[in-house]
Amino acid sequence: MLKLYKYNPKYTMLFLNEKSKINELLNNVCLVEHIGSTAIPEVDGKGIIDMMLVFSKTDEMESAVEILKHADYFSSKDDIKRSGRIFMSSTGEKESEEGDIHLHLLTEDNTDYHKAIML
Repeated sequence: MLKLYKYNPKYTMLFLNEKSKINELLNNVCLVEHIGSTAIPEVDGKGIIDMMLVFSKTDEMESAVEILKHADYFSSKDDIKRSGRIFMSSTGEKESEEGDIHLHLLTEDNTDYHKAIML
């Protein structure tokens, strides 16, 4: 059963901490955006910190996947690559809970990125 959480201001701090960690790991090679319900004050949601990592080039994105794997992020067990988007999480195979991190890696020319920034 899907559990919804009331918006919590700590989501912004969780995002900023994770963004800093990712920028350090990847040498600031990508834009890191906070997306989804936890990015919108006062909106209830699953409590998952969704982050979009936007790369200039596909090879930068693919290199980042390997670095992130060594930093305890997990590729989706189904290796989701929807429309060129790669999905990773901080949870491995267990069900995600409030405060967990989901990463959506894609290139700046991806239509999913353009849709996300237009909303």
